Amino acid sequence: MSWSLVAVLLYLLPLGVFLGARHSERRNALSVGFDTVSIVALDFLSVLLLARVVSLELATLISRTAWLVFGGVVAVRRRAEFRKFLPFLRRLEAWAPPLLLALLAVMISRTLSVPCAIWDRLWHIPLVTSMRGQRVPFFNVFERHGQLFYHYLGDAHAAMLQVLSFDHIHASNALSRSHDVMFGLLGLIIGLLAPAFGQRKTLSLAVLTAGALLIGPATLLREGLNRPGTGQSLVNLLSLSFRPHVPLSFFFMFGFTAAALLPLIARKAPQRNEVLLTLFSATGALALTDEISLAFLGLALGVVWLVAPQGLGPRRKDGVLILIGLALTIALVILIYGGTLGIGAPREPMAFVAPQAPGFYQPSVPLSTENGRLLLLLDLLPLPLIVMAGAVSALANRTRVVTATFAAFTLISLLSVVLLTTVVVNGDGLESHRFVTTVLFLGPFYAFYWVAQAGASQWSQRLRQLALGLVLLGVVPSTLSTVEWLVTMAVSLCNQTRGYWGDTYYATDCSAQTGASFGESPTPIYIEHDQWYLISGCHPMFAPVPNAPANKHAVIVNWPETGLSGFAKVDRWAGSSPAIAYCPHTPTADPVCSEAMSEGLCHPSGTDALRCSISAKDRAHILHKR
Repeated sequence: MSWSLVAVLLYLLPLGVFLGARHSERRNALSVGFDTVSIVALDFLSVLLLARVVSLELATLISRTAWLVFGGVVAVRRRAEFRKFLPFLRRLEAWAPPLLLALLAVMISRTLSVPCAIWDRLWHIPLVTSMRGQRVPFFNVFERHGQLFYHYLGDAHAAMLQVLSFDHIHASNALSRSHDVMFGLLGLIIGLLAPAFGQRKTLSLAVLTAGALLIGPATLLREGLNRPGTGQSLVNLLSLSFRPHVPLSFFFMFGFTAAALLPLIARKAPQRNEVLLTLFSATGALALTDEISLAFLGLALGVVWLVAPQGLGPRRKDGVLILIGLALTIALVILIYGGTLGIGAPREPMAFVAPQAPGFYQPSVPLSTENGRLLLLLDLLPLPLIVMAGAVSALANRTRVVTATFAAFTLISLLSVVLLTTVVVNGDGLESHRFVTTVLFLGPFYAFYWVAQAGASQWSQRLRQLALGLVLLGVVPSTLSTVEWLVTMAVSLCNQTRGYWGDTYYATDCSAQTGASFGESPTPIYIEHDQWYLISGCHPMFAPVPNAPANKHAVIVNWPETGLSGFAKVDRWAGSSPAIAYCPHTPTADPVCSEAMSEGLCHPSGTDALRCSISAKDRAHILHKR
């Protein structure tokens, strides 16, 4: 059994124990789906809360120990009921769709999670490992002072997986497995909750899942064979999801949306306590992963409540109290956990500009030009067509719920497009894509519901077919463009970014190769150039970087600084205490390692590294020789 699999199974332990404790013959898929969202969110929040007093590593181990004890108690107390498990297995056909969708989502994830190390993994590799040994609030691996104001929940998730592998898997491996896990959980809750939106066929659910995960710019419709790998203003959601916090955001966005809408939509109303727990826990998690999407979700929930208030309770004042409670939840999470919205966090400057198709790593194009309008249309092709499908569906089924959901989605879509085209963040359009992520991801789910609501009359059925045609016209070119990108351009991307210093580190055993173990605290460490990502993905550390200002987000994301200049910074950080350096077993041209090895200051740390303890006197000697 691989250590990655051990980590995943231990990570899913709370979910298995909780669902086992709650199992009964009367529980349905909705209850299981809502419980899944809630327990995943509450697990994150509880581990991070414990990590305010102990390291994230220790908090993770304490959490899983507690869940093991609780699971044992549940197993003993409910052993008579668990004897009925065989009859339950005969009903597995009811659970086959969610499990198949989970498998489909994992397969989509692994198209990139196995062969690639993409986006800012040069920073996330050392950050994940450094966070493992830290407490909340976290610090950047390249900054020993000053709180890390960032969407750090994805990195914390990867750090938990590394801990649960008993420090065997490398941070790069943990980041990819984190992506697989969250995609699998997303597929699972889609399979559990989406049928209540009106369509139960497994094939339809599979198309819905793939469409939501693969949606993006319709680059197939751009002229010429040398089509770009991204749109003008955004990238496909599969690629975007490899920013560590994004797959978590997708998971909680769908859970929040289902909890907001299913009390109005489902034929059999879900349990109110399950819905509220999902709403509040997903809100808390989203406050740490994607505050912009949370704002859009809150706005949509408010619109739906105004038109159909019964979704939040039998009385309108119940809805008021819930909305106030959600706002207080956000404030409490910010106060306790920090994150991008934390107290003292730098605020990204925003400015209004003339309408444009903002540039994603390319120049922006004004919407006053025909080319700008065309590029924006191809980027957002699914969105207007889904809105049109919603209008047609509202004509086909003039119920308050369809009207409410159509009004909510249309409003947040219009607002998203306005913000995308008229607001720049940090002086350019690179981050503007964040304004439309929510509506692009959730658009297929809204359309899925609307198309399923047509009445039985011939007129309604014709309108339903028209609505379905509009949805397909928007979503199919978009998703096929992502498929084309996967089989063509992504291959080149993976070859270029197969890893850092030439390795993805997916087969690395940190314990065996580098001597990683429990209880390490992040300290300033010097690492020889060729071993930098091997060691930094296994041992908690703070690391020097070249003298350069923080990027536009006020976070230093950079390549490491090695050689004597990097060692000089470690020397200043260490003061009078010994400094730690990691070096290869083989002879090296690195001046620090060659001197430390010649002086007998190094000892084996696993099969592939030496750990050197260098006193202040020895450091002064090494630096003087330069």
